[in-house]
Amino acid sequence: MQTITLRADKNTIDKLLEFVSANNLNIKIDKQDKIKDEVLDTIEQLKKAR
Repeated sequence: MQTITLRADKNTIDKLLEFVSANNLNIKIDKQDKIKDEVLDTIEQLKKAR
């Protein structure tokens, strides 16, 4: 199991969790950099969607 630390406001985290839940994402990735890039991309997409 991997731990990811995100520094983001509560609203961003809530939107990210909603996105993961809505899409039934089961995230299983070995490389930490790939996870970080995907999380950052998702946060950017959520910001643009506002």
